[in-house]
Amino acid sequence: FIYTVEYGAHRVQKWSRDGKFLATWGKPGQGANQLANPRGIAVDNDGNVYIADTKNNRIQKVKFAP
Repeated sequence: FIYTVEYGAHRVQKWSRDGKFLATWGKPGQGANQLANPRGIAVDNDGNVYIADTKNNRIQKVKFAP
């Protein structure tokens, strides 16, 4: 999978390797499932996505549906 971080849109998107859109996660804010200027991501072997939520000073862990 390919993940894109959209800093100004406050979201992360998941794409297939052939470019098909699969999912979006996040919206502007400080609460659960919200992001404020995400900058980067990492993915572990279990498919968990860790998002650097810059303006909220935290790392959020997300499990996108397969």
